[in-house]
Amino acid sequence: MSLSALDESTDISSTAQLLIFIRGVTQDFEVLEELLGMCSLKGQTREVDILNVLLDERSKTNLDLSKLMGVATDGAPSMIGVNSGLVTLLKKHLQEKNIIAEDLMQFHCIIHQEALCSKKIEFQKLNSEIEFQFHVMKVRIWRFTVLYRIDITKHLNVLNTRLQGKNQLISQLYAHVSSFQCKLTLFRSQLTSGNYNHFPSYKKMAEKFNKTAINFSYVEKLDILIQSFQDRFSDFKKVKPLLDIFSNPFTISVENAPESMQLEIIDIHNDQDLRNRFNEGDLLNFYRCIDKNTYKELRINALKCASLFGSTYICEQTFSILNINKTKNRNRLANESLEAVLRVATRTTVLNNYFTMYIKIIIISLTATISKNFKLFDE
Repeated sequence: MSLSALDESTDISSTAQLLIFIRGVTQDFEVLEELLGMCSLKGQTREVDILNVLLDERSKTNLDLSKLMGVATDGAPSMIGVNSGLVTLLKKHLQEKNIIAEDLMQFHCIIHQEALCSKKIEFQKLNSEIEFQFHVMKVRIWRFTVLYRIDITKHLNVLNTRLQGKNQLISQLYAHVSSFQCKLTLFRSQLTSGNYNHFPSYKKMAEKFNKTAINFSYVEKLDILIQSFQDRFSDFKKVKPLLDIFSNPFTISVENAPESMQLEIIDIHNDQDLRNRFNEGDLLNFYRCIDKNTYKELRINALKCASLFGSTYICEQTFSILNINKTKNRNRLANESLEAVLRVATRTTVLNNYFTMYIKIIIISLTATISKNFKLFDE
């Protein structure tokens, strides 16, 4: 089970609302994402207050927190603070209940991380760059800088678009980020040697003025961006070996795999029928097909990875639905009614009994976000 989208925002009536989403996986690899609860936070929104709300919502559904594998948040201090953040307090609570919490994974939303990395390439304000001196050379340098920024921003926008959307596995999200990091390394190498093929706007201007030498401040900006991505995605690097096994067990080196999975990986490497199933492209359907006894450890790892939220996108999207429904003309809409609207709008499974599926859930994950003052990204 994964808690993703622990997220807070302020509605039209200036009430801080906390959304909690749950992502669960059954033994048959059925994935369920549901709104666990929406709560108004009165007065202070301290870490302990958020924890109490979370535990209250959990008790309403009798969810077994021993199945909890991960928590995804927006990275706000109240969520991930080392000493008193929500995740820290949740781990302490689990330990008090004699639930092993050391393996509880916490993630800072991938989309937030990418946005924070993007800020590293900000240039000086255009008016300060020109300094109001319209010298031809000064303006030309400024134009090159703008075009360079346009090109790198386009690449970042492509990544951002790929990270958004529902029903993405955490392995897919991290693959997009890893791919972009490789592209940045390529960009740096090519820019250093005067190759601007992946910077078409800059290249067009460079050819017009017969400019061959690169401004090394651009390379320095790429170095900063590369380092920022390396630093900010350290949480995901910790689970990368498990994500790699999950996303493609056929390319994993047996020697580098956890000992508990090594024999199973040897077996699956030599099973041509399963390889053909894998090549069909539906990862979760592939894991439905493998034998529960022969590949027990691989299935357990797959269940864990499939349950994890990699972003709080579902929270941000639901806050948009909240703002559409609770307007200036409907600011007295009761929380119970609003929550019902959000629950229907975000429902992924039609159930006769809303909590029926929870009985089947093997692993869960949570997500929540707090952006009390409508700040989408926190420093």
